[in-house]
Amino acid sequence: MPTLTTAELAQAWFDTLSDSRAHAALCSEDCTIWHSFDDKTIGLQAAVAAVADHGGHPPKSNERFTLMDGGFVVQYSAPLRGKTVHICAVIRAENGKVTSIEEYIGPEYDL
Repeated sequence: MPTLTTAELAQAWFDTLSDSRAHAALCSEDCTIWHSFDDKTIGLQAAVAAVADHGGHPPKSNERFTLMDGGFVVQYSAPLRGKTVHICAVIRAENGKVTSIEEYIGPEYDL
């Protein structure tokens, strides 16, 4: 598989979100994932297992990404535990692979 550009990697991030194996293939083996809801950092395999334990990733909407030096930021909405949440993830990438993810999850409100 050829090395992906950062833009290709960001688009592939969304394209594979519902397939945890294909999604994990975009990451380096030592990729770390931090979540705002529990302030814990876990490894890639633990993250894949957690997604499987919850029945997969929920459907997403309002998806977009912004490229930055060394990676990209993704944003999207998804239903989670009976609420709509907004997810913003700062994703670092190197050599066409995701190396770390900082995922911020918050409820969406009508203002």
